[in-house]
Amino acid sequence: MWANFTSWQCDEIWPTVRHYDHRLGRCVTTYDAKKVFYVALTIALYFLPVAVMFVNYSLVVWKLWMTQLPGEHSAPARHTATRAKKKVVKMVSVVLFVFFLCWTPLQSILLYTFVHTNHTSVGKHDFV
Repeated sequence: MWANFTSWQCDEIWPTVRHYDHRLGRCVTTYDAKKVFYVALTIALYFLPVAVMFVNYSLVVWKLWMTQLPGEHSAPARHTATRAKKKVVKMVSVVLFVFFLCWTPLQSILLYTFVHTNHTSVGKHDFV
């Protein structure tokens, strides 16, 4: 039934550096290019957008709270304006929190996987 079955597999191939680790007593293969790539990817796709959104939303909220209400300054008008400002602050906070909440699990898994698979050990006779 599976006589003509063909399977394809894609995998990452990274430049490696192999050296003998005296502390471990065996050869270790490290993936420095992979480390640089994943650190740059995490910064570019997670930390940088969070920082940009935080700074920009902070500026929007600051500008919103610093502007004076034009026209009549009656108590009901101030109360309505304050409620509207609070809604904007709440919406901005929710957008930032949802971005953080949605991307943190993926970034955590990527970094966890990267940290625990950054190097492999091989036996003493496997070192070339």
